[in-house]
Amino acid sequence: MKNIGYRYRKKLGLTRTDLVKLFQGIVRGDARLVAIKAKLEALEAYSTKKNHKIESLQEYVERNRSKIERLKQAAKERHGKLTALQTSHKLKVEALRKMAQEHRGKYEALQSLYRTKIDALKESAVQRHQKLQQIQRFYRAARTYFALYFQGFLAEAVARRSEELKSECYIELLPNSLPAAYELRRLNGEGTVFCDNVENVDVHRRSAAPRWSPVTLGMVNHAAYGAMMDADGLLTIGDALAKTLTRFGPPVHVVKNFREYATTERNSELREMCSISDDATLLFASGNVVIGFEPVMQALAALPESYHLAAFVRLKPVEYHQRILTLIEELGIADRVHLFEFVNYERLAHLAAGADIGLITSDIANPNGAVGLPNRCFDYIAAGLPVVAPAMPDVKALVDTYGFGRILDSTTAESWIECILDVNAKINEYRSKSDYARSALTWESQEDALYKFLGEPKSVTLIAFRDLTRYQRYKRLSRTLISRGCRVKAAFVSIDPDLDHLVSGVEYYVTGERHFVDVGLQKL
Repeated sequence: MKNIGYRYRKKLGLTRTDLVKLFQGIVRGDARLVAIKAKLEALEAYSTKKNHKIESLQEYVERNRSKIERLKQAAKERHGKLTALQTSHKLKVEALRKMAQEHRGKYEALQSLYRTKIDALKESAVQRHQKLQQIQRFYRAARTYFALYFQGFLAEAVARRSEELKSECYIELLPNSLPAAYELRRLNGEGTVFCDNVENVDVHRRSAAPRWSPVTLGMVNHAAYGAMMDADGLLTIGDALAKTLTRFGPPVHVVKNFREYATTERNSELREMCSISDDATLLFASGNVVIGFEPVMQALAALPESYHLAAFVRLKPVEYHQRILTLIEELGIADRVHLFEFVNYERLAHLAAGADIGLITSDIANPNGAVGLPNRCFDYIAAGLPVVAPAMPDVKALVDTYGFGRILDSTTAESWIECILDVNAKINEYRSKSDYARSALTWESQEDALYKFLGEPKSVTLIAFRDLTRYQRYKRLSRTLISRGCRVKAAFVSIDPDLDHLVSGVEYYVTGERHFVDVGLQKL
């Protein structure tokens, strides 16, 4: 073989090295061929696999071709609809644009119109502002004289119900109610008119005199004087005040504010409210107080610490109330002064019966106090209390006659101390005299003379700016008239009538409109 190989090499001109390289190349070529064959086989397998997938996809496409056609058809239809909608919307947009242009023209026209109106309103506002300023100037000038206008308001309200309020007799509380009575008499053509003067006719001489200008006071007073002169009769609460009324001409009749007879037993309720023992001396005060409380406080500070004061008072005005509170603190008697709010009239005598001495805290330096006869005097008597009071003429006359207390020589603290100690030293004697006065000084003792003075009417209308559901004098008067077969009506001003304590049989007409007339009087 070697020889053959050699001969071929020789023949071919190949060296052994060349032959080796040739064989190596052949070997490499075979290896490549094998690799290529393997690659071809892999490609054939891959191609076969892909062909299977393609065939599978072709089958899937064939299967879903109808769906695709339907989807294409649906897409075409939707495209058509969208195209139609687009066309429709374009038309609408064009229409809206056209409408907007039309509205813009209208808006500009309206804007121009409203601008004209606004200018007119501004001009009107300027004119109204000028009128308001004129009204304000008028109000500032006229409010000084509103006291006269108020009388007209009540008269107008009463006139609206003149037929219902018609009576044989009209009784007015204070002169400011007289215009209403005269209007009723004019509209109904009959009726006697009586004015009940429970305080000074001259408003500047009253306890809580209004702060009006001298011109207003003069006008109101002179209007009252003229109205009083035209009355058929005048009523009042005491002899001292009666003397001031004779100047007007009509007859004057005194009806004192005696309580209806009733007995009151001593009890401990008030002492329990004050948290004091039975052996303490308890002083009692009640009512509205505008003057004279300072010396009472000074007297209490000087009295033994066993002395206490229970005061159901309303200190007016606010400045006076604050001044008294400050004085109490300065005197160091805050634990001995027991201040309470007002209580129902029906409870007042019951509570007072638990005290020892009743004090009328006033001062004759007050013009109204100089002629007054305070209700509290009779409240204390009804409770069986002795009374210590300033030298008010009517109170002094009663004390001198019945001896149920002491009258101050002066309204000083020293005089209060002297009288309080004296009464307390003889407490049983004074209580006995107070009990006797209670049985003698009764409302019932005045009824016949009062009814006769009024002319024994069968119908009476009471008129007042005061709440007649709470005013005890007129509640007693109403019961007196009703007991004599008289029909009683009451027309008055109140924003909060006491519906729980109405007098049975009285026809009540009330208005809360003090400064104007709108709804007018309403029947309760």
